[in-house]
Amino acid sequence: MGILRKILDSEGDYKEKRNLIFKFLGKWGGLYIAFAFIARLILTPITGDSVTAWFAVKLYGVPVFAVLVMAFYIRRFKRKQRLSAPISDSEG
Repeated sequence: MGILRKILDSEGDYKEKRNLIFKFLGKWGGLYIAFAFIARLILTPITGDSVTAWFAVKLYGVPVFAVLVMAFYIRRFKRKQRLSAPISDSEG
């Protein structure tokens, strides 16, 4: 947050960006907690051991969740580009 404070000129801009960062972290942090919980619920009967499921989620959960978040934002970006692209009126 100190870097953000130095980059931005006004205190209002800093507070706005800080709130956006906390909102982002809260939203995706909550989704990660739900993702990890559901993954453990699915993996526990498969592995037969809750400790193994816990380690699997800790080992693979963050990278898998990061890929899902990146895929979400890439899809969202492409969708925005497609929706904002000018419609060409070309008749062949």
